[in-house]
Amino acid sequence: MTWSGECFGGFAQGKGTLIATALLYYGDSYRNKGEGTGHFQNGKQHGQWVYCHSDGAIESKETYVNGYRRK
Repeated sequence: MTWSGECFGGFAQGKGTLIATALLYYGDSYRNKGEGTGHFQNGKQHGQWVYCHSDGAIESKETYVNGYRRK
């Protein structure tokens, strides 16, 4: 996994793109390789995130608060 945004104190911080290069587990489901674009706050996902498949098709839009996905 790689992060294109900034880091502060060893934690991802601010806006960027999280790129998954393998099948990953996200809370309650597995996702294929792809990208998530959004914000990190103190190393935790926070705010609106857009997830895309590796072919660029949008898979989902999700909102996180302090690292937890809002339902």
